[in-house]
Amino acid sequence: MRVTAEIPNALIDDLLKATGEKTKTRAICVAIRDYILQKRKEKLLSLSGKIHFDLDWKEMEEIELKVMEKHKKLGNSCCVTEETPKKTFHRSRALLALDKMQKKSLKSGLNNLTDSQVQSEIRAVRKARR
Repeated sequence: MRVTAEIPNALIDDLLKATGEKTKTRAICVAIRDYILQKRKEKLLSLSGKIHFDLDWKEMEEIELKVMEKHKKLGNSCCVTEETPKKTFHRSRALLALDKMQKKSLKSGLNNLTDSQVQSEIRAVRKARR
């Protein structure tokens, strides 16, 4: 895209030195890309403390060790499935997460919601994400 802009020569010279680029176009592209990345990082950092993950890394590590140990005991001779240890681990983590979510919803009474209430909650969350 072609753009015409009035940029002071001193600013362009400083930009060329800072980026190490040989052309003005490349230097401006690098500067714009860096600026966008900086703003994205700032946006992510602004979320610090606002998002809560209900994950206990020690518990997850224990589960991983148990799954790996179980796989070692079964050995590769187990012909029920051909899952790799990694797939088995991911499956067990998913089941654990699902179990936690079910327990949490029971505690908070979310299991008593009607289908229409659930659908309206889903719509509200999707709308908030846009």
